Amino acid sequence: VNRDMAAAVRYAHERHLTGGTTADRLAGRSGALRRAFFYNVASRASNQITALLGYIKAGGGKELVYAKTHEEGATIHGRPWLTIPLPAAKTAAGVTRFTARSLMGTGETFIQRSKSGNLIIFQKKGKGKMARIIPLFVLKKSVKVPARPVLDPTCRKFEPIVFKNLNQVFRTIAGGLAA
Repeated sequence: VNRDMAAAVRYAHERHLTGGTTADRLAGRSGALRRAFFYNVASRASNQITALLGYIKAGGGKELVYAKTHEEGATIHGRPWLTIPLPAAKTAAGVTRFTARSLMGTGETFIQRSKSGNLIIFQKKGKGKMARIIPLFVLKKSVKVPARPVLDPTCRKFEPIVFKNLNQVFRTIAGGLAA
């Protein structure tokens, strides 16, 4: 069971949680979702064989609340606005460098409507003719996050393998008891 579950976690990491974001993959940014996808087989002392594969808990017992959003898809609503970071506000890995709230009131930022009708938070860098206007965040009322399941396809692929191997183990044990 340990070998099969370790293979399932490796498969999920390599197949669904590595590479760029596509219809069935999710690019890693902070690594929290990848770390939360693990397995645990109960000790033999408890006389149980239980296997947990999935998004259980992240470090410190804190639930990974967005895992379900990625697995099933969802619409996220802002109160009143969501601030969607643009490239200038993100690291190379795609993690936000700072919050929009931390910039407000600095005198260097302003909000303006784009030609396409979106509200954007801009930052002015420099003075006079050398000043640059940098778009940092788009303001949205809601965004739709598409489903990018990891748990379901991994379980569908590995469940028959785990049960086949468990069946062989039980037959071997039962055969040893009969002799």
